[in-house]
Amino acid sequence: MIKRHGVKYSVRGYARLDKNFTQIPNDVFRIITSGNQFLVYSYLCYRYNSDYNYAFPSLKTIAKDCNISLSTVQRSIKELEDLKLIVVLKFENKENKHVNNIYKIFYPIIHEEKEIYEIPQLTQEQLKQLESIEKEIYEIVEEEEKDEE
Repeated sequence: MIKRHGVKYSVRGYARLDKNFTQIPNDVFRIITSGNQFLVYSYLCYRYNSDYNYAFPSLKTIAKDCNISLSTVQRSIKELEDLKLIVVLKFENKENKHVNNIYKIFYPIIHEEKEIYEIPQLTQEQLKQLESIEKEIYEIVEEEEKDEE
């Protein structure tokens, strides 16, 4: 079990999440403390290859695609390793030359539940407003779908 920022958690392999879209586990918001950490973690999740159970973009690719500096990528990766959310393996070719990093991705599971916010209780009037907005959005989407046909 890992403890950071007053929260106890363990990790599981990212492969256990569903496929076909990028998923960011909710508990990551309680573990990751900087925007760059979150950006790099999210990008690695996006680049995750479920056939191999890892991601393997180069540092330069991460920097370019995330629009951040190489040093920021390197620092964020180190911080994500410290949080135990990723493990970095150095990939070498047959000539023992470093080719790329392989990133094994994990997601946190919170073991201590702390109430971080209170769910607001909506009044009947607020519920009606939400229903009205939802209906308007549905009608707009329906109209756009008809126009596309």
